[in-house]
Amino acid sequence: MDQTCVTIVIPTFNMANFIGIAISSCLKQTYKNIKIIVCDNASNDNTRAVISQFNDERITYYRHELNIGAIANFNFAIEKTSSNYLKFLEADDFLHINAIERQMLALKQNDNVGLVSCGKYFIDGDNSIIGEHVIKHSRLIKSPYSFFRFFLMGNEFGTPSDVLINLEVFEKKLLNFDSLYESYLNDWDLWFRISQKCNTIILNEKLTYVRRHLGQIGNSQSLNNKDIFVNFKMIDKLHTSNFAYFVSILHISSAFLVRAIKKCIKHKFKQNTILYFVSTSRIIVQNSTGLHYILSFFYMLFLYPFILLFQKIADKFSIL
Repeated sequence: MDQTCVTIVIPTFNMANFIGIAISSCLKQTYKNIKIIVCDNASNDNTRAVISQFNDERITYYRHELNIGAIANFNFAIEKTSSNYLKFLEADDFLHINAIERQMLALKQNDNVGLVSCGKYFIDGDNSIIGEHVIKHSRLIKSPYSFFRFFLMGNEFGTPSDVLINLEVFEKKLLNFDSLYESYLNDWDLWFRISQKCNTIILNEKLTYVRRHLGQIGNSQSLNNKDIFVNFKMIDKLHTSNFAYFVSILHISSAFLVRAIKKCIKHKFKQNTILYFVSTSRIIVQNSTGLHYILSFFYMLFLYPFILLFQKIADKFSIL
């Protein structure tokens, strides 16, 4: 295969309403040297029929007869990649017309870059823009990625659809989503592993359209607090029982408490938002200690606001 070919992998499950838009956005790219791999995780809608409408030899379609789970399906898609460059695209998202061209240009202009990410638009089920993730300055982040940055910035690389991977510098055998997190696709874990071994780039261009709707994995997992469990698991995996573990517990707990409080305020203290706050608090106690929970409130009130302020300053003036 041509060494400059980019393989776009689209894992999907029951996204017939959106996958046609995703594929069309790939075929319209200004960067023409692409392959598209669609991995259908036993969809029971008309996904196959939608894909069959595209008469393009660059598209390869795989279908599992039984649902193997989102993590296994993403990893299956990675295994089927044979080019040096891999672009993720979730089936309900789509790409700006020059997304791959801009990401490949950034990658080629810098050495030892294993991952290129970008800003994004948020869209609803009707493709209307409902928000955006703005990055003030493009940044080259040297490896190894520091704990301080990990702690301060969170997952600054975004969703799978925002990311392009260079397999010339990051070995394909290392590229996998960890099944430690069970049904939750923890992309942050993978981005962190790449950033430990390779330089990374975050572009200040909005090159992807990321959809927000009730049927998506991330939203449903967030609603049942699965994302909180995953963050605690990641802290355990990275920091075990050192000081970084203690600080990370306080930081993650505070972040989720703030989010729960925001939901209560935003939705006028409806019953489901109060229950969300209670369940968030319960999970924090279960996964840390009562002392961590108490200290988290002090952290949230007196330290967390300064961290959020520093994040904004760092982004605006490109400090990090």
